[in-house]
Amino acid sequence: MTSERILVTGADGYIGGMVCDRLLANTDAQLLLWVRSNDVEEFARKQAQLEQKYAAQRARIEIHTGNLYGDAPFATLNPLQVDRIVHAAAVTAFNVKEDVANAVNREGTRKMLAFARQCPQLRRFCYVSTAYAAGLVNGEIKEQPLPATGPFANHYERSKCEAEAILQNEYGDLPWHIYRVATVLAHNDAGDVSQYNVFHNTMRLL
Repeated sequence: MTSERILVTGADGYIGGMVCDRLLANTDAQLLLWVRSNDVEEFARKQAQLEQKYAAQRARIEIHTGNLYGDAPFATLNPLQVDRIVHAAAVTAFNVKEDVANAVNREGTRKMLAFARQCPQLRRFCYVSTAYAAGLVNGEIKEQPLPATGPFANHYERSKCEAEAILQNEYGDLPWHIYRVATVLAHNDAGDVSQYNVFHNTMRLL
């Protein structure tokens, strides 16, 4: 029986990298690791880093690249060979510019969804969103569609919420799941921090 082939976008990012680690440790799936690059040199550097990181599982990974600004960011991938997709590629900075948030988080997700629809064997599309997609709301955030009208504190929140709306309203026929990740405080239960974010910076100021 052929192992599943799982495409993970943003595979060199914080969340994407942890997803890849877990999949390699707990499944026998073949992973298609997609990373963003602007040129051949940048891709070569990222490819070398991933090959070194996953040297022990080199036979189980295949590295691809593209750019969500482009017309065909997933052109090197064969849709016939994709069983599951984890779309983690995004710009996550709270101070992201409007045009960047629109191009990467919103329209980039739309391009990913268009590719997913071309995958005849697709069993699951997992969109890594954020709890911040709820915007400036008070109280409990329920597991239901969020109003794309906001209000929002920044373009990161808005673009992620709009991407959720595109998935549900334009590509609702896909076998989708949305995962609204909150702020990650530590890398493991021991409290090790491998990437500092707004929480850690705030604690430093305090």
